[in-house]
Amino acid sequence: MRISLGLLIGVLLAGAVQPALADSIRLPSGAILRAVTEEGVRPPVKPGVAVLAGFASPVYSRDRIAIPAGSKLKLTIGDPVPHKGPSALRRAALMMAGRTPQFHHPNDASVRSAELQLPSGAALPLDVDLVDLFPDSPVRPKKGHAPRPPKRASVIVRLKNPVDVPESAPLPAYAGETVPAGASLRVMLLSPLSASGNANGDTVRARLLQPLLVDGRVALPEGTELEASLVRRKPPRSFSRSGSFGLNFRKAIAQGGLTWDISADLSGAVASRGGVHIDPEGTLSGGSRSKKRAAIDLGVAYVAGKIVDDLVEEGIKAIWTTASSGTVAGAARWVGIGSGAFLFFLQQGRDVYLPQYSELTVTLNRPLLIGAPSSKP
Repeated sequence: MRISLGLLIGVLLAGAVQPALADSIRLPSGAILRAVTEEGVRPPVKPGVAVLAGFASPVYSRDRIAIPAGSKLKLTIGDPVPHKGPSALRRAALMMAGRTPQFHHPNDASVRSAELQLPSGAALPLDVDLVDLFPDSPVRPKKGHAPRPPKRASVIVRLKNPVDVPESAPLPAYAGETVPAGASLRVMLLSPLSASGNANGDTVRARLLQPLLVDGRVALPEGTELEASLVRRKPPRSFSRSGSFGLNFRKAIAQGGLTWDISADLSGAVASRGGVHIDPEGTLSGGSRSKKRAAIDLGVAYVAGKIVDDLVEEGIKAIWTTASSGTVAGAARWVGIGSGAFLFFLQQGRDVYLPQYSELTVTLNRPLLIGAPSSKP
């Protein structure tokens, strides 16, 4: 009886492990998938909303393509995760003090159903959570004219259980010693960043979304982590001066523990809203105040000026009873106008905010010596 019971437990455990198929690639639980909706589509994060997003670039697993370009992610949103922000009274108090509120939280939710649609026609069921859904707004050069990007949304999901996808042939390995300067790397930010919430010197980590290729050969595989320092950071300031920061990448860390010293700067990013610019040095800035933001600030300034106008007028009448109504009203009006104008120009500029799992583009400033790692496991 003991032998039979032991065999039964062994069979159950073996079935629970669910080894990967011999002709497949296994994406592990916790893996992050990032897809983008079609042009003009920004679905709300509400229960029952159907979302269809595509993979414009392949999703890699080390040196292999796991999800080919052209695949689709289809899901139905469940219950959003509640996030409690400051009250309306607190926001109004901050604006009256000349501090534009800068609050950020992810649009995360459960997912009722999801599937991965491959270009071959196969559909794979997925068990995922929605990590975030935000506007897909590529940053634009600070100088010069660049067309506005189409309105899309980035859809970020996390696998709750592993999924097996059809296997593909590995890309050939790069046999050279040096990756030339100017090579571009597509990476995924592992933590949110903002000019208002971070400080100079903060350590920032990102992960390669696709292998670093040289002549079609893999120099660094997908999953390699990059370490950077936040530099040139300026928080949003009064008189509508926007926030800004840059990233100085200094180290690459392979999954096996090998590390390389690198020198690379930010050359592109996808922000959660439009209006973010990048200069030739890789510094992101919040850009000028939007028309909507200016209208709100103008309305707040007008209301504040009107309140000051009335208070000053009543105060002068109470103190200076012999003053004429016209003189008192004129003096109070100028005080109110001055107070409103001061409050309008006192408002802070726009923040720069990159959500977690945003896509960044990094460019090497000098050659990378992959044949000579700085440390070994």
